[in-house]
Amino acid sequence: MLSSQAVTLWKRVGGWLAKRAIPALDHDPERRAALRATPLSEAQHRVLERFFAPYRGLARAERVRLVGELQVFAGEKEFVGDGLEIDDRVRLVVAASAALLVLGHDISVFDHVIKVRVRRDPFDEELGAGRELAGRYRAATHPLLGRTGEVELIWRAVVAGLARSEGEHVVLHELAHAFDHGLDLLQAHPERARWEAALHELPLHTVETDTARLTQLVSDVTGAELFAVATELFFEVPHRLAGLAPSLFEELRAIYNLDPRTFAARP
Repeated sequence: MLSSQAVTLWKRVGGWLAKRAIPALDHDPERRAALRATPLSEAQHRVLERFFAPYRGLARAERVRLVGELQVFAGEKEFVGDGLEIDDRVRLVVAASAALLVLGHDISVFDHVIKVRVRRDPFDEELGAGRELAGRYRAATHPLLGRTGEVELIWRAVVAGLARSEGEHVVLHELAHAFDHGLDLLQAHPERARWEAALHELPLHTVETDTARLTQLVSDVTGAELFAVATELFFEVPHRLAGLAPSLFEELRAIYNLDPRTFAARP
């Protein structure tokens, strides 16, 4: 039988080898510093200006910080296209969303995320009432590496959310699950039931078709979904959330260490 010291050494060596084999988990400080110092090209800047609404409202210092954290996320994580090419727009939108969530912290919050998979086609499963699953976060615990996670996104759902800042942003939603991985944020809060009641079936937007007028509602806010849904609203429509559930807004402001009302457009 191995001694406790031998087991500890085996885990350390095994963890080091595993991290060397998975670049997304090899967080070299010098490489990170170089990534943070890499500026956006003019074309990349235009992509964010056009497709990532929060970028347009950030102050200069906040933009610099967001770009630095964005470059680390984009440079370290493995991006996989499933029937879809991973181009600058895909990589920048996802990485900018991650950087936005940690604007009041550090990109190391997502050190456990090893892969981002972006799909062209929808998942096989549905949410009911004709709704499709727009993304998912796969959480895991590795025997040597500890917690790890993968983000999966349906690109057409991402594009639909980018077209309107109304509280439905699948990238922010799935990355919020990654942020929350292992923390169970909000779940034990005494006001949780009141927040769930306030957000459940909250109208987000209305779509006109040839035969009907459909209103998209917030649906599931149970379990970890409350934090993910609240995060979408916090960053996309902070003024609305602050009016609807002030205590929830303040709780999220403390968690994320920022106030998005300073850069989000007023309704």
